[in-house]
Amino acid sequence: MITIGQLDRKVLIQHKDISRDAIGGNTVEWVDLGDDGLMLSSFIEFKSGKETDGSERLNEKEVVIFYIRNIGGDIKKINAYEYRIAYPVTASAVITATTEFYYVSAVQEYEGRNRFLKILTEKRTSELTRL
Repeated sequence: MITIGQLDRKVLIQHKDISRDAIGGNTVEWVDLGDDGLMLSSFIEFKSGKETDGSERLNEKEVVIFYIRNIGGDIKKINAYEYRIAYPVTASAVITATTEFYYVSAVQEYEGRNRFLKILTEKRTSELTRL
């Protein structure tokens, strides 16, 4: 059971906006949810991590669950693969050096009557390994 006092981490939810550039290619931009970037208080549960090494790439995957209050509106639109969560953030700003992005893989209602949303996410990294 989650209590309001446990919602002590600020997060920013972003959605993917795909547009066409001048030569017809796709351009992806991540846009903050809400008019001025909707900062939400959340409870964060770090679940598991996995690291694999293959095809000269090091792939890491970390599963993290965010619990937020279900305040309706744009929050109801959150779905897998079009949304991500930025954490940590400061004063509704993403600080590139410290902010990490967690990509939504599933959304569930939690504790009945739509009180909270349980957002399952993955932080994925992939980089070339040095030979």
